[in-house]
Amino acid sequence: MEADGRTVPGWTGFSAMVSSAAPSITEVGCCPVINGSPTEAGTVYTVMRRMQRMMSGLGRHDCVIAFDLAICMRAREVQWRGSNEFCGAVVGVGGFHVALNCLAVLGGVFEDSGLLDLLIESGTCGVNAAESLLGGRSYNREVGGRRLVVEALMRLQWEERCRWLSQRRGDAGVDEEAVTAHVRSCKDAVGKQRVTCAVVVERCVMT
Repeated sequence: MEADGRTVPGWTGFSAMVSSAAPSITEVGCCPVINGSPTEAGTVYTVMRRMQRMMSGLGRHDCVIAFDLAICMRAREVQWRGSNEFCGAVVGVGGFHVALNCLAVLGGVFEDSGLLDLLIESGTCGVNAAESLLGGRSYNREVGGRRLVVEALMRLQWEERCRWLSQRRGDAGVDEEAVTAHVRSCKDAVGKQRVTCAVVVERCVMT
């Protein structure tokens, strides 16, 4: 909830507001449980064979199988041993685990940039929570923390741009109408005052 009473939705709510498409309802099914260790070659082999049979029942020759990193390494070994048997199988790491690794890499890049101190001193989170934000262990917490940082930086950027524009009103080198028109088009393109960008632009520039 913004200071002026407007509600800024999350990405899912924003997409539902601005999109007119009606996607078809999908069904999610659960595979049968295999009583075995997930890192054993026999268990991984059984999973891959069952996936192939499921795809064959749907009339498809190829199948994409996603694992976490530890099981994916074992599945690669199984695939290499039976290259002809699993020639139509595409084995890879799941998107969630790829995202966690990317967050860990980004956390290492920004570790010494002052991001940790920013989160702690602003009161956003405690010391332990802030340290976990850079380790790639908690997806929701890390994405939420980075969203807050991006939001804060964008607000500061807009305020500085508005200050720059107000100081140069009347200058020959600044076309104020053109700048305002571009800002208005940006505001309209992101959902007509339904995101924070629109709120900041209206408060700083349009007044």
